[in-house]
Amino acid sequence: MKPTIASVVLLVAAFAMPAAAQLPPKNAAGISPGHIHLYVSDVAAQQKFWETLGGVPMANQRLQMIQVPGVFILLRGGQTKGGTVGSVVNHLGFAWKDLPAAKAKWQAAGYTIEPGGDADHGYILGPDGIRVEFSSDPSLQTPVKMTHVHLFGQDVPAMQAWYTKVLGGAAGTCSRQSAPDGAAITSVST
Repeated sequence: MKPTIASVVLLVAAFAMPAAAQLPPKNAAGISPGHIHLYVSDVAAQQKFWETLGGVPMANQRLQMIQVPGVFILLRGGQTKGGTVGSVVNHLGFAWKDLPAAKAKWQAAGYTIEPGGDADHGYILGPDGIRVEFSSDPSLQTPVKMTHVHLFGQDVPAMQAWYTKVLGGAAGTCSRQSAPDGAAITSVST
């Protein structure tokens, strides 16, 4: 396992963004995720990737962002040290209302798709090794929605305790086959 966060720096904001962000409702502790920072080698390539996934490019002064229902993804150019796999942020999770159409779009754009255990689950690999988990949810009110940030840490109980205490999260478990070497993984859902 890599000891650094690699190319992804995660900030789950504890403050509300503009109404257009379509953020999820606040939890019992008054917290709602607002944005994620991605430090990337090529902002334009990342914009193309996130647009292909259904995001909408936006700018706020000098900040380049992608709006996806439930979160803003802020793109900052800089040096990267590798992808998300093996870092603390193993992947970002999203669900699509029409997954077959979305997958066809990704394939046409030439992105690598790693199949999961079934047709409704897997991963798409983006520039800089950013890994995005996909799942199908035909009941969504939007075409795409962020579902979780998957964290892989050395001290999962301490991570769960911190998120529970500071951000009002709820501890959970992940029993998926995709856990590296059967290691414990915690997921912070939005």
